[in-house]
Amino acid sequence: DPNMFRAEFEKYLTQQTGFRVELGDIKFQWTPQPQLQVASLKFYHPKSLEKILQSDQVRIDADLTSVFQKHFSMSQVVIQSPEIFLKRNRGGAWNFQAVKEPAASAPVVAPAHSQGSLIPMAEASEGTESISLKNLDRMTQGWEFRLGKILVRNATLHFTDETVEPAYGLEIKKLEAEVRQKTSASWFHFTAGGSVFNSSKRNLEAEGDLDLGLRSLDLLLRYGPEKAVFKGRLRMNNTLPHFEGTLEVRDLDMGSVIPAVYKRG
Repeated sequence: DPNMFRAEFEKYLTQQTGFRVELGDIKFQWTPQPQLQVASLKFYHPKSLEKILQSDQVRIDADLTSVFQKHFSMSQVVIQSPEIFLKRNRGGAWNFQAVKEPAASAPVVAPAHSQGSLIPMAEASEGTESISLKNLDRMTQGWEFRLGKILVRNATLHFTDETVEPAYGLEIKKLEAEVRQKTSASWFHFTAGGSVFNSSKRNLEAEGDLDLGLRSLDLLLRYGPEKAVFKGRLRMNNTLPHFEGTLEVRDLDMGSVIPAVYKRG
């Protein structure tokens, strides 16, 4: 039962990301191809316990042909129907900013009826034993892990900026994205598209290269049929995003993209 690893996987992801992580039930499937299915995936800010990401299901397609050579290849990871909550508070801090130190491991899981935690913690399956991280490290020592691509299907991104009054809110729906790792471990290429401003059709497209080490994003962003095109680089300077690039606007009705609350006066 792969759920015997669930609690340790949660701890490991928490230590690696700095966020509190909750995984749902884990199942292994052999046909039509080997894959792991995780019932849910949730990320929380470690201090405020504010939810940052929630997905109904995560599927990991695995290639087991080289496991005897200690090669574990994941051809793709599919994150289904996630909700992403991107927020900037009044002080200018973003909710996704990693804390300086990794978040503390979650305490011992309480029974489901306990009221001691604000976040529901995944319970270990009956009749299974947990494998310690030390044993897990020994088991995985010498292994090579490869990731082909990450696919995001039918996502919704909720953006809130509280540095303005009243707070600005924006939703990107029907978001589809593909992320591929490039030469460096911290360098990724992505493509994405979705609908914004209550459009029934996809009217927002993006493509770029993300460097986690340098905290920079080379981005090409298109809104509508070439109504607005941004091309440039986004860097994070402490809590403030810094843009360098060009913005071309053609036949854009500003009234269609500015919320009514900001048009008053």
